[in-house]
Amino acid sequence: MTTGDSVSQSQNKAWALFCLPGCNYGREGRRTLVLIYPVFPFVGLILLASLPFGASIKQSVPRVKLSYRELLQAGSIYLFSGPADGLHSHSLLLDEEKGRLLLGARDHIYLLDPNNLGKDPRKIFWPAPRDRVETCKLAGKSANLECANFVRVLHNYNRTHVYACGTGGFHPTCAFIEIAGQNEDGVFQLLPNTVDSGRLKCPFDPLQPFASVLS
Repeated sequence: MTTGDSVSQSQNKAWALFCLPGCNYGREGRRTLVLIYPVFPFVGLILLASLPFGASIKQSVPRVKLSYRELLQAGSIYLFSGPADGLHSHSLLLDEEKGRLLLGARDHIYLLDPNNLGKDPRKIFWPAPRDRVETCKLAGKSANLECANFVRVLHNYNRTHVYACGTGGFHPTCAFIEIAGQNEDGVFQLLPNTVDSGRLKCPFDPLQPFASVLS
């Protein structure tokens, strides 16, 4: 029996073990676990990685590769046209049970039908505050590529709410999104009274690689 086996059963039940694909083995072949002890009920996002893309990660090679033209000819894809100046999408949240796909982009969150992406999506306009945008520009950042609110975090919170975070013009911000109903008449709105700071939950930089877990 190892030292870890002596921990009481009540303590074992309280621990939550998380292991993300692509980072579950270290250099010595050991499984990497992230332990979270839920002492108090709260909403928290833990940044798990901030490494250069591909660092110490073995990239899997797909067994089958299909080109865009082949998928289009087979009728296996739907086209979603974003804004004329570019979509700048940064996050996806697919909920097959409820038949919805959320797309986090620049200053917007889109609600799509995964079975028909050609259908006009519903959207929430969520820009960064004007003063934050101006401060970002004065710091020498790009107005279009850095100083907007790029929605980078989308997590299901319960059956009717999603927790979302954006860069907020280099001032991260988070809020709850309420989603109810299955058609155009359903509720899809950002709740202004839930807006709070996104520090340590969402990156400042729209292009910084990271991963998060909602606990």
